[in-house]
Amino acid sequence: MHSAENDVEELNDQIDKAQARIKEITAILQSQDNLPELEEQYEECKKEKTDLEARRADIQKRLMAFVRERTVALSYYKAAKYAVTLIDQKREENALPPNIDKDMLSEILKTKICTICGNSIGHQEAEHIQHLIKQFQVSSSTSNILSGMYDELRRIIHDAESYLIDKEPFLHDLEKIELDIQKNEEQSGKLVARLGKFPDKAGIHQLYDEREHLEELNKSNTKKLGAHEQALALAKESWLKAQKDLYKAMSRQEEFKQLKEMIDFARKCQEIMENTETDIMSAIREQMQSRTTDAFLRLLWKKNTYSSIELSTNYDLNLFDVDGYSCVGTCSAAERCLLALAFTIALHEVSGFDTLLFIDTPVARVDGDNRTNFAEALSDVSKNKQIIMTFTPDEYSEAVSKVFDPILTTKKMLGLVEEKYVEIKEEV
Repeated sequence: MHSAENDVEELNDQIDKAQARIKEITAILQSQDNLPELEEQYEECKKEKTDLEARRADIQKRLMAFVRERTVALSYYKAAKYAVTLIDQKREENALPPNIDKDMLSEILKTKICTICGNSIGHQEAEHIQHLIKQFQVSSSTSNILSGMYDELRRIIHDAESYLIDKEPFLHDLEKIELDIQKNEEQSGKLVARLGKFPDKAGIHQLYDEREHLEELNKSNTKKLGAHEQALALAKESWLKAQKDLYKAMSRQEEFKQLKEMIDFARKCQEIMENTETDIMSAIREQMQSRTTDAFLRLLWKKNTYSSIELSTNYDLNLFDVDGYSCVGTCSAAERCLLALAFTIALHEVSGFDTLLFIDTPVARVDGDNRTNFAEALSDVSKNKQIIMTFTPDEYSEAVSKVFDPILTTKKMLGLVEEKYVEIKEEV
């Protein structure tokens, strides 16, 4: 049994050391702005810019095709407008004959037989046909040509008059894509500037590799730990059986009876204390888990992303999204800061040691809109707890100051004197 206990103890020791090193590396990498994530974002920016430029080229191509197509309509607009006006005028004057062949009408008058229905025509019908022939000022063929041209002329007029309206969607799309490209270039420039701050990229990548190796080692040791714990349980079972046999033998001997009772009493006391400790630790952990989850979800600006927080028996924190997947390693720097803040608030509440919070450069690892979001979360916390925060001038931006200035109690400026010590200046 001692061998099994040693194996379990050694594996637990290795796991604890690996977890401690993982936390140490994570703390270092968090201060480095997550280099692989920045590099991945930069590559995504480059890919997005390529896609945006391809979309812009496509819109420009379609716009040029549209302009070439409408150039014909714009060139013939005045002529088409004049021709349609003449045709409409002729139609109003009944100067255009219907689409009937004059030769066919003459043949009907000659034969007195309608070539369409085959019936004989009378005197009245013959006079009407003669009147129609005299009324036509142009031939039916000319009428056919004008009628065929009319719809095309109307289309030319419509295309010319709707040119500006139909062109507007292309211009709108181009304007939007240009704004997207400008935003992409600004984001890419920020990422390049941030990537340029890493003097030792190889060293940082080495830390990521080491952490990944330790995490894989922990998985392997955890599996081994389960097998050794099972072996230890079997050994304990055998040991307990041997203990029972020993107690039976001792109970037969009067001189060992008192010793047996003392051992039994000590064992019961130990069992009670261990159970009590386990119950208290479990209750505290569950309370911490619940309060951390409540504080995080209450302060979080993303209301439909995360669902719960879990604490292991060793108080390792894990965050789950609404789909039930662990995402503590993929959330943003601002969300990790908020997670630490929520855990600290919960620790204060559960422990009863409810002191003020001192936070040094709370938005240093947070950028963009997340700075404002995190500042608003800290503002919410300050309603129930005193908070002291320190900022660099760049960090205390206009967006951040808009959140804190209306609610702050005291605002001091810290200055470096002779590069030796910090002086607290008068209230700002």
